[in-house]
Amino acid sequence: MVPPHADEMPVALESMNIVLRGPFAPAMFSPRWLRDADLVGQDEFESAQINIISQDQTSFELGWLVVSVGHDIMQLQTSEVEEFPRLRDAAIGVLRSLEKQQLWALGVNRQVHVRVSSREAMHRAGDVLAPKDPWDGVLELAAVRSLYMWGARPDGWAGRINVRVEPSEAVHPGIFVQLNDHSDLHESSIDDRTRENAFDIELGSGEASEAKARVAIRYLSENWDDVMQRWFAIVDRVTDIAEGS
Repeated sequence: MVPPHADEMPVALESMNIVLRGPFAPAMFSPRWLRDADLVGQDEFESAQINIISQDQTSFELGWLVVSVGHDIMQLQTSEVEEFPRLRDAAIGVLRSLEKQQLWALGVNRQVHVRVSSREAMHRAGDVLAPKDPWDGVLELAAVRSLYMWGARPDGWAGRINVRVEPSEAVHPGIFVQLNDHSDLHESSIDDRTRENAFDIELGSGEASEAKARVAIRYLSENWDDVMQRWFAIVDRVTDIAEGS
């Protein structure tokens, strides 16, 4: 689901990655493994570029898809916006192919560099999101270098929504926005959330289990539109602030 004007956002660079947290055996993954699991096509398999495949770390590229695996993490990434839904499908396919795989957490991360009309617009976003009055007299020409916000999950899952906003180093003038949609893959145990208790639980502190891997499949299948909508709303809000809308 996309807001009516989402396509009009002045996005210059964008990427997405899905992070699976759990015990992995890096050496078992390869372009051939993904091809045999029918998660990539023959053309992508033939264009594969392997950086390293070892007991400790694996990294390779297959056209639009970048795969990296460590002992406690697997990351699937793409910078091709039209492939974002396929990235989700690849993550689901990996988990379905690994019937005994355990997970303890899931992260869906999206990064964008948004072009704004002027440096004044860039500073306006920083001034609204982080007022400078408290710094009067103690910090000259205060400006935002990096702003990191937490938000409680709105869907009943344990975890957190993390947002980072800072001046873009790739687009001038521009703003970099990063969204981390983190789920611990179980329902939240906090009924009456406040800022005093909503973030008490340490992220990723739960036990890994096969049940959580099944929850990750369901989450990616059923909550994808909500994640994307949340992303558009956050970037839209930052852009509107910058442009004084």
